[in-house]
Amino acid sequence: MPSSIPGRVRALALATAALVAVGLLGTLPARADTAPQGGQVATVSTDPLPTVQIDGVVWSQVVVGSTVYVGGSFSTARPAGAAAGSNTTPRANVLAFNLTTGALLSGFVANTNAEVRSITAAPDGSRIYIAGSFTSVNGTTRNRLAALNPTTGAVISGFAPSFNSTVEAVKATASTVYAGGGFTAVSGQTRTRGAAVAASNGAVQPFAPVIEGGRARALVLSPDGGRVVFGGSFTTINGSGNPGYGLGAVNAATGALVPWNANSQVRNGGTDAAIWSLSSDGDSVFGSGYHYGGGGNLEGWFRASWTNGDLVWVADCHGDTYSTFPYNGAVYIAGHAHYCANIGGFPQTDPNWTYQRGMATTKAWNGNRNGGQTLGYPSWQGVAAPDLLNWWPDFNTGTASGAGQGPWSVTAGGNYVVYGGEFTRVNNQPQQGLVRFAVSSVAPNKDGPRLSGSGFVPTLSSPPRARCGSAGWRTTTATTSSSPTGSSGTATPRLRSPRPLSGRASGSTGRPRPTRTADCPRARTATVFGPMTPSATACGATPCRSPSRAAPATPRPPPPSRTPSATSRRRSRRPRRTPTAASPPPPGSSATEPPGAGPASATPTPPRAPGR
Repeated sequence: MPSSIPGRVRALALATAALVAVGLLGTLPARADTAPQGGQVATVSTDPLPTVQIDGVVWSQVVVGSTVYVGGSFSTARPAGAAAGSNTTPRANVLAFNLTTGALLSGFVANTNAEVRSITAAPDGSRIYIAGSFTSVNGTTRNRLAALNPTTGAVISGFAPSFNSTVEAVKATASTVYAGGGFTAVSGQTRTRGAAVAASNGAVQPFAPVIEGGRARALVLSPDGGRVVFGGSFTTINGSGNPGYGLGAVNAATGALVPWNANSQVRNGGTDAAIWSLSSDGDSVFGSGYHYGGGGNLEGWFRASWTNGDLVWVADCHGDTYSTFPYNGAVYIAGHAHYCANIGGFPQTDPNWTYQRGMATTKAWNGNRNGGQTLGYPSWQGVAAPDLLNWWPDFNTGTASGAGQGPWSVTAGGNYVVYGGEFTRVNNQPQQGLVRFAVSSVAPNKDGPRLSGSGFVPTLSSPPRARCGSAGWRTTTATTSSSPTGSSGTATPRLRSPRPLSGRASGSTGRPRPTRTADCPRARTATVFGPMTPSATACGATPCRSPSRAAPATPRPPPPSRTPSATSRRRSRRPRRTPTAASPPPPGSSATEPPGAGPASATPTPPRAPGR
């Protein structure tokens, strides 16, 4: 190799070649995610830990101490490692398992006659609240909201509010239980998609926001208990569209509107867009959404301050995002991202889209800003963005919901991050519906490079006249039995490693980026690296140019639609429609950008007609 390539990279390339030759790559430990370089946030390991499995879909989870409570749509549970249909235990839509061992808690039983959409706990853990479309729990009538004993799952008597339609979200203080959904009455009193009942006896409280134009799908409570933030597909709260267009905050006692500045920029509402999830910690609210066609401008996730809802950053990472959760300085994501180049991540692949269903970013803003490669989506160029972290688990898609997705929910507690959904495999190993990942100190730390296809072609390149060298794995396209859409077709195999090699181009920020021939002049060959592919690039006296954004492929129509049954409330991936004109936010909305969220002298581009 040329002497212009630093010795450590030459040695690294030679060692890599040797390992490929003897077939040992699959046994390499992968610890970069748990011990990152350059002061990055440490993530949990990508080792999937044995966890109880279910035979359907998980919609919601909450961690209380060493117990994880789970709600969804399923009928049985079975131990980790058990094949579908074997060694099952009846559990209808609710279960609990040990956070440390992953084992089902046999003493907790709370069977419902229909799905559970949301689950939460009282602040002291003395009660577990479940919400959904059920009308019976353990044979006792409970109309869509119930309180359970945290040890046995027994229905707590004296708490029996009656909602006339589905409750999508529930959160609780010591004295009050808040709900959002599609209902219009609670215990005979008018309440339009937002309500509160007393924790002591279920009595309807004066809290009465009027949420119209769509349902409330998510809610969070402020740390001081004084505000409730709603997210969903609605278009107004108390007649206001700003705040109130898919996102807004209200007084926790009365339901009156209070300022929530993020809604001037994050605009998802109506039939084709929504804020799907909300989570929070002591200083911030994290939200995620989807949009297709008109009506929205965010298909990613965001962070807002509890102080008036000022926007802190936006992850313009395309692909519906169903859940977020902050944990130890990182924000973990569940969804199906397919294009994250604008935040320094992976480009959109063609001709077949590649989906990443579990990811993590920094909670803090470290100076990154969104790029301007929109592919027809509304632009967030220049607005503050988080940094992608080097954490890339593999989830497949399931069929339980009819929407063809993988994970729908993520939460965390203690030393663990827990994902739930309808996936049936994690990192190419059988694990259905639930899985745990642990911090380095308790994880096996054995997860190494993984190939999701048969087109593994390792390559090394060292152009003799160039001042740059690269080492990596080239991926090709192969026909597999499972495509990103969940049906048979063609998928792009990817070698995934939680740790990139240490060499980087001059000026690199450390975020995963593809490399291109243009970045190393006079190079004979170039290997295009995906976001999860190990790579090393070293430059000599004349630095190579570090790419600022991945160049996306030519826009193309998304994969064929997968429309769930008419009774399904979950949104499936549908073809993007190209309207004749953009669907603007409701009149009265402001494009004013709060300090810190965007460029010094710019505001986000108003929503435009979405592309493909």
